Amino acid sequence: MQVLVRYSAIILAIANFIELWLSGKQTKTQVEDKTDRLLLVKMEECMALGSPEEWERSIGEQVRALRIQRNLKQDELAARANVSKSALFQLENGKGSTLRTLVSVLNALGETAWLDNLAPAARVSPIQMLELGTQRRRVRRRSAGM
Repeated sequence: MQVLVRYSAIILAIANFIELWLSGKQTKTQVEDKTDRLLLVKMEECMALGSPEEWERSIGEQVRALRIQRNLKQDELAARANVSKSALFQLENGKGSTLRTLVSVLNALGETAWLDNLAPAARVSPIQMLELGTQRRRVRRRSAGM
């Protein structure tokens, strides 16, 4: 999921590099070198994510980048998402946020595809279940004394 969340920023950067090449401002080799360096850096960033604080910071940075890309001010996006400006500020700065705020902001930005990556549909194959010979079992609560 780490890599999937970053695709839009990477694709946008590569598109900008290609635009520089097509406009004649940079050679094909320069664009290829920049693209390779960008992909390497982004892969290293993805591997470094681990703690909740790092995830909050990374997601916040990406939300901010999307807002700026769409030329929206914080108060405009907050109004569209029906969240407070301080809630948006906290989300963008990785200072803790609620799932409700994240979902509302992503809806307002038209980026609900992000949510598909957070909660992919469970895919249980009936054939696999038969092959494994397992049956659905209920999870039972343990009593407090155990």
